[in-house]
Amino acid sequence: MIRADTISFVVARTGLAFIVCLCACGPGPEEPISQASTIDISEIQLQTPAILEAITEANRLVEAAPQDPNAWFELGRRLQANGLYIEAIRIYDTSLELLPSLHQANYLKAVAQRQAGQPQAAVSTLKALSEAGGTDAVMERALAGWSLDLGDLGSAETAAQRTIELESNCRGGHALLARVYIETGRLSEACTLLEPFVQRAVRHRYLDFLYATALMKDGRRDEAMKIMPGTPPAPPSWPDPYLEALTDLAAGFPAALQETRDWLNAGKLELALPRAGELYQNTPGSPAAAILYALSLRDSGRFDDALGILMDELDHRPQHPELLYQAAAVMTMAAQSTGNQAQLPAALELSEAAVEVDPGSYQTHGVRGAVLLSMGRLDKALEAFQHCAEIDPLSPAQCPTKVGNVLIMLGRVDEGLAILVEAVEQQPLEVAPTITYAVQLKANGRQQELDALMLRLRDGGSVFSDLRAMVERALASGETIEMPKFTGGASD
Repeated sequence: MIRADTISFVVARTGLAFIVCLCACGPGPEEPISQASTIDISEIQLQTPAILEAITEANRLVEAAPQDPNAWFELGRRLQANGLYIEAIRIYDTSLELLPSLHQANYLKAVAQRQAGQPQAAVSTLKALSEAGGTDAVMERALAGWSLDLGDLGSAETAAQRTIELESNCRGGHALLARVYIETGRLSEACTLLEPFVQRAVRHRYLDFLYATALMKDGRRDEAMKIMPGTPPAPPSWPDPYLEALTDLAAGFPAALQETRDWLNAGKLELALPRAGELYQNTPGSPAAAILYALSLRDSGRFDDALGILMDELDHRPQHPELLYQAAAVMTMAAQSTGNQAQLPAALELSEAAVEVDPGSYQTHGVRGAVLLSMGRLDKALEAFQHCAEIDPLSPAQCPTKVGNVLIMLGRVDEGLAILVEAVEQQPLEVAPTITYAVQLKANGRQQELDALMLRLRDGGSVFSDLRAMVERALASGETIEMPKFTGGASD
């Protein structure tokens, strides 16, 4: 174990230049640094050498560019991610001196104040940021929740309303505003606010609970009991990309996550599954760890377990796009595996919620297309895959291949084959477009073109040998690849 008293931080100011020194204990500077303030971390235990390494790396950025507010901001994030909250607050203050409009630094400073046991200071920091017009929906939602915790219902209501103004479909903003309405006796307003959410096919247990609570307090017990979840859920942790990004800066976590993801992509489930389970248990605040564990369970054929992990996370982060589309994908793959189509409407709603939250992601459109394809809604599936291909045209294993496949299914064979040819030419070693192209050539009696493809694979040498074997197996069985798999990325 490395003791924190083996390192020291010295913050010195000379004009506009700021210097942070992170150094091993030893003799101090020969001459005192003028106007210096020392950050005392002598009581803090650094649990692993990796923490020291992570902070030292960020400190080098500050040493190289002491007037760069983003370098200070990054150092603050590393400190905060590894539990050094007081030190992070001071570093954020420095970054804000250099660039007062660095709103993320102000927000993370407020979070660090709360983590350091200063809830009132955190609210004051975030209120000042809101009044300056520097907040987004995530920050306003945090202000609403923190104000509620302090019993300041007026500030909570203002912040919750502002959250909804900034992001109209934000469930967290609606939940917090409903809590204010319930606590102030405005029960009909709470019910009106929540009704659209409880009428959806895919509902949120906490919103159901708030709605049922409002009904119960309004004397409508029978209606409430139809809605009330079996066990009252705890208030969820709503998605916060700023905090989720901090998780990835915790020492040792990113490397372990990436190694496990690499194992999963390589099909090494005997390695990936236990490691993913450990990461999930040890980092309960990380959507990336939860998603990776769910995908490992999925690839092990444990669809119900995988879906359980994802839906539990959605209870806490109901607008997390990757959780939404991965849950939809697992539901669809389970339906394909078992032949039970009952969950497909719920899968479609999840995928459409993902598109609504993150319309610029090819994954959200791709999964929506796959769900629609499984439901036999070919025209709508084609539209979804075309959106996907427009966003990311260089991933033929994903959406362009799907566009070609669905066009052929719709009877537009020449159009579909032309797109598949282009996908194969773009990435000749990619499995999905090559198998899909080969299977469709055989199914549509294009033997000459199929022979040319197989000849190219044979003449390509050893680099194509595995792909050629896969194509031959697919041709023998008539299989193709229907469901894109995504192993994460947005939350990493």
